[in-house]
Amino acid sequence: LCSYGPKSAADYVLEHGFCPPKAATKTAVAELTFEMNSEDVYYDDKLDILEYETYEAAPMDPVQPFDFVSEPGEEGEPDPALMQFVRLMALDGADSFMLESIFRKEVWGFMSMPVSQANELKAMNKITQECQKALDEFETRPEEGPELCNLLCEAERKALTKAMQFLNREK
Repeated sequence: LCSYGPKSAADYVLEHGFCPPKAATKTAVAELTFEMNSEDVYYDDKLDILEYETYEAAPMDPVQPFDFVSEPGEEGEPDPALMQFVRLMALDGADSFMLESIFRKEVWGFMSMPVSQANELKAMNKITQECQKALDEFETRPEEGPELCNLLCEAERKALTKAMQFLNREK
């Protein structure tokens, strides 16, 4: 008996070139990339926060990939780091005072909790919108293809759908 450890269907394919049938039904993973809007009035302030937060290592990039994971018994809650990043992306209006230099050291930590009702709704809508866009792209791909591709696509659909259901419940 050989064990490759717990992995998503996509990880099995990338690392080993095959996917056990149970892997596609257990853990589903989809990756989406989020990017700070360079047209945002507060873009430079937000970049400063990302750079300051990760100064010891390499500065955090304004383009970040995040995994959406769906496992049996899980509700589809997004990664806390994703919520933190998207809350910063959505920071504007009355909440923009947090971008003042006096708060620079604390802003990233503040983003780990909801900032305001408007900011949280904007962040949830952004994530839901990106999930929906990815799901719509699945509709344009040919249905006929290798069974393995179909398994991977179904697993990604499952992860994105579960995340959207969670976010829609939380709104």
